Amino acid sequence: MSSMVNYNYLRPQKAAMVRKMHQNSLKLKSQIAVETKDNATILPLRKMDDTDAYWGRGGVVDSDGVYIELSKTPNLIDNSYQIDNAEFEDKKVVYCGYFRHHWGEFIAYCLPRLWYSLRNDATIEEYVFFTDENKEYRLLGNFKILLERLGILDKVRIISKPTKFKTVIVPELSYDTANKFYSNEYLRLFDTINHNSKFVSDEKNEKIFLTRSGLKKSASMESGVEMLDDFFSKNGYKVLSPEKISLDELIFYLDNAKTIGCISGTLPHNILFSKGQGEGKNVIVIERNAMFNFFQPETDLMTNANITFIDANISLYPVELSYGPFIYYNTKYLEKFADDNDYIKPDDCYKTEKYKKALFRDYLKRYKTEHGLCLYMPQWNIKCSSAIFEAYYEAEEFFFDYLKEIRFYKFSQYLSVVYLKRIIKKLLRR
Repeated sequence: MSSMVNYNYLRPQKAAMVRKMHQNSLKLKSQIAVETKDNATILPLRKMDDTDAYWGRGGVVDSDGVYIELSKTPNLIDNSYQIDNAEFEDKKVVYCGYFRHHWGEFIAYCLPRLWYSLRNDATIEEYVFFTDENKEYRLLGNFKILLERLGILDKVRIISKPTKFKTVIVPELSYDTANKFYSNEYLRLFDTINHNSKFVSDEKNEKIFLTRSGLKKSASMESGVEMLDDFFSKNGYKVLSPEKISLDELIFYLDNAKTIGCISGTLPHNILFSKGQGEGKNVIVIERNAMFNFFQPETDLMTNANITFIDANISLYPVELSYGPFIYYNTKYLEKFADDNDYIKPDDCYKTEKYKKALFRDYLKRYKTEHGLCLYMPQWNIKCSSAIFEAYYEAEEFFFDYLKEIRFYKFSQYLSVVYLKRIIKKLLRR
C-alpha cells in the first residue's frame, strides 16, 4: 500500500475490519488486454430477472452473436440478449461500457476503459458508451470536462439502441474492483486529466474540506453536516462543495492543499485526480456509516497520501453505504482527534439536548420514509455485523432517553397510548 493509514479514530471492531480490508486489497496488473472485432454489436443495458448481474445484460457481441467476455462489467453487467436487428454504422469505435451518471461509479466503472484513448489512435472515429435501453442521456458538467481533458469529448457518444459497427475495439478494464486489480494505465488517466486541467487562481489554501452540505440529497438524508462545516472552517479549512465547482477548479485546490478533509463515499476518490495521486498530502476522511466503503481500501492503495479515518457518526440502524440516512456528530473519536492535533472543537450549540433531539427526530423521520418499519439489513451487511453492533451500542447509549421514550422527540407522542398509560399509572400511584 502506497499510503499510510491511521486507524486510531475508528471504533475498535471497525478498525480491525478496515486493516484486514487494506491487507487484502488490489494487485497491480502489468498488462491489460484489447480485443478487436469486425461487425460487432454494442448492446445497451436491458434489465432482466433471469440474470445474476446486478444491473442487467449488455455489452458487445461479435458477428456471430457470441458474447465478448471482455466487454462485461463483472458482477454488474453480463451476457447478451436476443435482438431482431441492429442499425449498421461504417465506423471504427472503442467500446467504453455502461455510462453511470454518478461521479464515484463513473470513476470506478466507466473511466477504466478510457485508457485506450491515451494511445492517440487517429483511426478511432468514436468512443461509445451505452446507457439503459431506449433511454437518452446528454453529457453535462464535470463528466463533460473530464472527457474534454482526455481529448476525446468530440468523439464521445452514448447509445441506447443496439448498434452494429464495422470495427469495435474492446479494451479490458484497467481497474477491476471485482477481480481486484488495477494497472498503471488507470493511473495515467488521472495524470493526463490533471496535466490538462486549466483552472488557475492566486488563491491557494493549504487546508480544504470537501463537504456534502451543498448536495440536495445530503440535505434530505444527512443530519449534522453543518457541524462538520463549522468544525473544519474554525480550524482554517476552506469549505468546498465539489458539485458546485468545475473539475479543473477541484484539481487546482487539491494540488495546492497540504491537508484535505472530506466525508466518506465518493469524495475521497477525488484524491486520485491530484498530482501524483496526492503524494505527500494528509487526507482526513469523516466516516458517515458504521460500515466501511468497500471501494475505499482500493482507492487508498492507488493514492500516495497519508490517510486518517474518523468515526464522527451516530449509527442506529444498518443502511446502504451511500444511501442513508446518516448522522454526523462530535463523537469521542472526533474529540480525540481534535485533542491530538490541537484543533478547536465543534461549537457548544452542537452538543445541546435540543440539537440531539433534532438529530434523532430527523433521523427517524428519514429512516421511516426510506425503509418503513423494516430493520434494513441486506445479506452483504452480515460480514460487517460486528462493526454495525458496535456502532449501535454507542448510539443506543447516546439516544437512550428517546429510544426508551423517557423523553419525547415530537409533540404527537404526548397524545400516544404510551404516554397516556404513563400518566394514568402516576395518578393511580398518587
